[in-house]
Amino acid sequence: MDVEHRKLIRSVIRQVHPDLFAKHLQEQLQNSEALKLLNNYVDRLTNGKPLTQQRLRFWTFNSDHLSTVEVTLPASGNLAALFYAFGLISEEDARTYQCPGPGAAGEVDVDFLAWLASVASQATQSAERHQVLSIEAEALTADIEKQFKLRHIIPTAGTSLSITNLERHIDALKLLEQCLTEVCFDGQDMLKGLCIFLHHPDSASMHESKSHVEDSGNLLLVADPRTIRDELLQLDLEAAHQRTQLKNLWREQVEDTAAALTEMLATNDVWFWSSQQAEQQEFVQWAGRVLEHRESYQDTKVQQQHSFNLLVHCDLSSPALEFDQSNGILQVTTDCRPEQLLEYLQGEAATAASIAADVHANSRKEEQALLDAAGEALGAKYVMRMCSRHQQPEIKQALQQLIQNAEAVKQSFDLSGGRSSVNLKCCLEQHQRACMV
Repeated sequence: MDVEHRKLIRSVIRQVHPDLFAKHLQEQLQNSEALKLLNNYVDRLTNGKPLTQQRLRFWTFNSDHLSTVEVTLPASGNLAALFYAFGLISEEDARTYQCPGPGAAGEVDVDFLAWLASVASQATQSAERHQVLSIEAEALTADIEKQFKLRHIIPTAGTSLSITNLERHIDALKLLEQCLTEVCFDGQDMLKGLCIFLHHPDSASMHESKSHVEDSGNLLLVADPRTIRDELLQLDLEAAHQRTQLKNLWREQVEDTAAALTEMLATNDVWFWSSQQAEQQEFVQWAGRVLEHRESYQDTKVQQQHSFNLLVHCDLSSPALEFDQSNGILQVTTDCRPEQLLEYLQGEAATAASIAADVHANSRKEEQALLDAAGEALGAKYVMRMCSRHQQPEIKQALQQLIQNAEAVKQSFDLSGGRSSVNLKCCLEQHQRACMV
């Protein structure tokens, strides 16, 4: 195989390798599955098996933004379309490109194809390695949390995503368990209810280079074998418990207040998700002003249960009150006047919002049932929607067709072992459905 062919395929792999998408798990999974398809394609070509046209969809980074590259590999086995899709050759070159595949004499460059299959296989093995490490990290975390009665152990930002950082995090977890036992925390309640943010020394930033107690009561630990034991002994655990208790009080206050609002306003639920203490206080104060109207509101309101959820947030640049048709959620800011909210809930707009929320919820249930049925029919690990919920009719039609033709699909693609996934894309412009397995 010549150097040019190797250079081109390396350029493709460099753009789509799953390790590049550590912070984008769905895109990482999709690239892994697309590489498996590519691997299967060249494997059949190498072994002289019949080929069918194969559509692939990859994610790439374009100026730090995610974008997609779609390519259709022909039944002839020529890989020029792959190189052209990634901008590695021109359209004119693609027409005449002597890419490995059946040539004039019908011969195949087996050396190139075997190498390509090896490269694609290494990429998919990397994704599988990531999954194995993730499972190990989750099991270790659960064991340590249970043993020392911790509320959570949270890795430093990003360490649970790439293979290298996952390996580091697992090493940090093992060291943490060993050190906590050595300093006699085992079987005691000294860490009960606390959260640990665990850093590996090779990934900790400069201001996180030493273990300490944060203002929130969380323990920020750097798993450096040279220093962690001494730093554990020097931590002010009494202060950590006091600050955690205050944090928990505010969290409980938020939960209790949200429950009281849900009962008063007769919505499906009331949500407030900020973990910032200042914003939690702002929510509780706003909710208190609303609850002051509870008696008069319940005496005058129309007795109806609203089907939508109420999401309260502190983004004061947003409208004070806005219903989102796409997800059936009424969004309210903490500067919304209680009178404005209560008037809305008693009006026709709230009735229309409830109807829209019911339609949205039923549509999601129907879609999920079809996704589950398609996965079962295909024997696939996942069946995922790749288009907007605004395309619900096309989604449902595509899923029904997929279920009806499951046997034909399984004859064309190897879905055995329950490890494959199906990504469903609806093309409204041409009313076409493409299934990328």
